[in-house]
Amino acid sequence: MTQLSQLIDLAPDDSGSITSILLRLKIVASRIKATEIVQWVNKELEGYSNDDELPKYRAHRSFPARGLWANPVRTLDNAELSTMGLEDRVREALFGTSFRQPVKELEKFSEGEGAARISWDPQDITIYLSQVQMKMEYMELISAATHIPVGTFQGIISNIRSKVIDLALELESIDPELGETSIGTDMEEKVNQVVQNFTFNVYGTGNNIGAGKEFTQNLTVKVNDVSSLITAAGKLGLTEEELQELQDAILDEPQKQGTKVTRFIERVKTGVVGLGLNVSAEVAASQITQLINAYYGAG
Repeated sequence: MTQLSQLIDLAPDDSGSITSILLRLKIVASRIKATEIVQWVNKELEGYSNDDELPKYRAHRSFPARGLWANPVRTLDNAELSTMGLEDRVREALFGTSFRQPVKELEKFSEGEGAARISWDPQDITIYLSQVQMKMEYMELISAATHIPVGTFQGIISNIRSKVIDLALELESIDPELGETSIGTDMEEKVNQVVQNFTFNVYGTGNNIGAGKEFTQNLTVKVNDVSSLITAAGKLGLTEEELQELQDAILDEPQKQGTKVTRFIERVKTGVVGLGLNVSAEVAASQITQLINAYYGAG
């Protein structure tokens, strides 16, 4: 039985470890010189860093949050929390998350019962109470947590299995023996096309974060030169209003990045501020961060 046929047989079986399946795929990808597939497998096994573009199935999404309200007279537990009045960045941060953990951790969550909880720290609660319009009158919010249904984790694992099956079937259609040994140059073009299609299906774009870095490297920003920073940011697709917001933040924090510049980057990352390019919000934030780092002399 070939490596590909084993993958195709094992991947649909929910009782089989997704880690083992990915390791088998890594062997095949290495032998056929599919570097992008090897990198994807490694990130799934080891987890994604904050600078990595996430696959669509791991991207940020919103979830409900529940809290414990109390006063000296009574307690109200597991009450759903309102988002009315929250700034976009606060709502995105407290009522949602992306999934950067190693796949083994996600698999453990997928086998649990009920919902996983991301507890808020006291600062989160303070920020929430300072903005939200609907509160429990005469009661204090003691604790809170974002609730992620177990089905969310099961969906991510299922998506990964499906991606592996689709890839293995595509490779098998080229040659059932692919992955048994290294390939020759005559096969590379066909394999590369399959790999490009796979990357598009995983990330939703033909350009991952690497392409974003290459694009940014073509833009010139001089240290402590606001004009060059704003010109470069404009080429990324920021509107006049957004460029003015960035300029005001930089002028208020000319020597060192502070809360205003950080808040602007966060707004890009959550999609509130968008670039006129076909890239994800996380890639957009990475590109803007590189320009700002260059301005501060840290790039």
